[in-house]
Amino acid sequence: PCISDYVEDDWKIIEKKETKQPNRIDHYFKLEHATYDFDETKIRMSVEIHGNEVIRYHRWLDENEKLVTEVINFANIKSFFENLNQSVLQIIVFISMLIALFYFKIPANWSMAFKLALFLISMDVINNVLDMKLNMFWYDSMDTIISHVMNGMINSIMNASFIGFLIMVVITGIDMLYRKTFPNFISIRNLFHLKNFTNKTFFKNYLIGIVAGTCILAISSMFYYVLDQSGNFIAYKWFDYDVLLTYNPLLTIITNVISNSWMSIMMFTVAFLIIHQGTHSKWWTIFLSALLSSIGPVMDTDPLIMGSIYFFIGGLISGYLLYNHGIIAFSSFIISSLLFNDIVLLLNINQPYTIITGIILIMLLLSPLIYGMLHYL
Repeated sequence: PCISDYVEDDWKIIEKKETKQPNRIDHYFKLEHATYDFDETKIRMSVEIHGNEVIRYHRWLDENEKLVTEVINFANIKSFFENLNQSVLQIIVFISMLIALFYFKIPANWSMAFKLALFLISMDVINNVLDMKLNMFWYDSMDTIISHVMNGMINSIMNASFIGFLIMVVITGIDMLYRKTFPNFISIRNLFHLKNFTNKTFFKNYLIGIVAGTCILAISSMFYYVLDQSGNFIAYKWFDYDVLLTYNPLLTIITNVISNSWMSIMMFTVAFLIIHQGTHSKWWTIFLSALLSSIGPVMDTDPLIMGSIYFFIGGLISGYLLYNHGIIAFSSFIISSLLFNDIVLLLNINQPYTIITGIILIMLLLSPLIYGMLHYL
């Protein structure tokens, strides 16, 4: 909007000032739109004129105090849940560290944990390297490009090393409890062997996870629709176009999904296994794990409790898959649910590059199943 679209009858003057200068008369006007009223939030504009020249023009939404208070309260509640989530994660990590270091009844597989941690932190480092092109927009022109790159890489490697150590310890604790709780399932150590892709149990569990990921996509669509139609607020999914500015958008999406999914998988699995050691009950373990997963994450909904309900449903599905089909089905469920969100948004852009990228992501997700089917042909 600009001053050229000003229509006198649409506005009313709420403040004006006149200042006499030696060679001219200066004016200041503050106006309010006479028609539009968004729950007592008004459209206002100010115009400053020196003589016969407009030197300053500004248009904004003047929010009422009630709306400002509601936004502040929403932010405070969201901050509380996020802090609660961080506290729960720290407690879970601490307990898993104690199990990995001091639970001697089951031998710890540190070699497997180290390799998996190294893989995950490499995904994080690769993601930071791919984002470097985008981060250059924030570089200070007073410094050299080499100093910025080196500083960013050193920080990335140092942070990844510390996080990698925590991941290694957590995975060690998960592996010990997982082998104790589910001795008949495929162990975490054998998940990434290529020969497992031809295993019928792996094929079945992996497929179950993808089917569950498709179901949660349908559930989320219905959840968004029902919440929107009920008059409550929910922020719809949107595609981050900054991804297309990275060195390789496809690889950026893959590394993002791997990093985010494995963090969710590790935290939920270790909480699930710890709860099971105390309850020794299938349904209590699933229920309490889902309840725990619902109090941490925050979805942009008003009221916030509606987002917790959605995460609780996802927690129930996750717990059921983990208990009945093992970590293979649970992992493929988390990865596919995150990946499907990106794929739908990519396809919705309806551009050749994004459509091809979405198709490639689908093929990569299905590649273990395709490999297994080709093996038996």
